[in-house]
Amino acid sequence: MRNKFIAIVLIQTILLGGIILYRQHWISTGDKIILKTMPVDPWNIFRGDYMTLRYEISEINPSALKMQGSYKTNDKVFVLLQKSDDGTYKYADLKDSQPSAGKFIQGRVTNVYDRSRWVVTVKDDTGQTKDFEMQWFSGIKNGERALFCTPEFGGVNYYKLDGNSQPKCGEKAQSFEGVVVNSQEFREKIIYVEYGVEHYFVEEGHGNVTALLQQQQNQESSPADQVAVAQRNINRHQLNVEVALRNDGKGLISRIFIDGKPVE
Repeated sequence: MRNKFIAIVLIQTILLGGIILYRQHWISTGDKIILKTMPVDPWNIFRGDYMTLRYEISEINPSALKMQGSYKTNDKVFVLLQKSDDGTYKYADLKDSQPSAGKFIQGRVTNVYDRSRWVVTVKDDTGQTKDFEMQWFSGIKNGERALFCTPEFGGVNYYKLDGNSQPKCGEKAQSFEGVVVNSQEFREKIIYVEYGVEHYFVEEGHGNVTALLQQQQNQESSPADQVAVAQRNINRHQLNVEVALRNDGKGLISRIFIDGKPVE
């Protein structure tokens, strides 16, 4: 019985060691790319020792690049990548089979949905116009006056100015007041893709990522406030992820960068 137990433990140790060695070989030999992250739901950003990540290439808009083909949930896809001026990669095309050339990452479609995108043009009293892009816009007609607020951490808030109230933008939010001269809704089909690099292990008490997550949390009274602070701390910094690609396009996280500096 004892020998059987020792054999089982030995086999498990060998398998675990093999997996670690294979991942290290993957990272050392894989083609490296840098992906730009996007904010995630505050409740999902940090679960135990894992940070949940979302990337600019996670949401693909086929109409933006005139992509061909129809995709559904669970389809395996290959996303062709194009390097941006800042060194990160963005999507350039979407294929249902492995490309014969170019840099690409393999993923799987997790959702296909229709999304509204509004573009609202506002003119202030000096004649200056500004366009605001948002996912929803209602309650204000063309020709009516409104206040538009752009918070520090993204998004757009707007308020109708009818003389009965005097709304104000929050602290550190940029404001723009004027008359709505045009508002137009665009319907887009969005393909959400996951690549197997959406979770990153963070050892508790170590690394710049943990420090950002825990910064100021002791000053908050409730778990909801603590999670919200973690989200704001991350959003104050540019979080990029280095991914090592195999020949078939499968990716593995190799490093994380905060404001261009690798996390130790």
